[in-house]
Amino acid sequence: RPGVPWIFQCRTILAHKSAEEAYAAMKKAHLCSGHNFIIADAKVGMSIETTGEQYLRIDPSEPVFAHANHYLTEAGKQVEPPADPHGCSPHRCARMQHLLSENIGRIDHKFLTASLSDREGDPRCICSEGYGVSGGAMVATCAATLTNITTREVSLVKGPTDRGEFVTIQL
Repeated sequence: RPGVPWIFQCRTILAHKSAEEAYAAMKKAHLCSGHNFIIADAKVGMSIETTGEQYLRIDPSEPVFAHANHYLTEAGKQVEPPADPHGCSPHRCARMQHLLSENIGRIDHKFLTASLSDREGDPRCICSEGYGVSGGAMVATCAATLTNITTREVSLVKGPTDRGEFVTIQL
């Protein structure tokens, strides 16, 4: 629907010094589509699922949190089309949550880049090479980013994460 594109919401988020301020500011926009935003600062982290009409906040209660390309909130699930039986988002999310939960206290940049390159459960894996889903569409990992809010660094890789080199930039 007509409204603010997600990329402008990213700019709104980045213009604020705290996660709470960013969330309050982004809620003022009339959205055009649904996306997920992870917002964090030194005090709070949150996941904001948007539907195009709603802002659905998740305040993780565990020390680690994974999110993929499907809704986790009940309100979000109500507007989401039925899951493609050949899709992989729930599998990828569960696998990442497992990897994170099993390694609390040992999570660092090297661990995260390896996790983003994980192929367990291929083809429905975190780093997917590409496979067909209903309707003839192909699913594949096209990029990944890691953001360290403490050091203010972002590491990015284009393409399958197990084949590319992460490039780190200082913010």
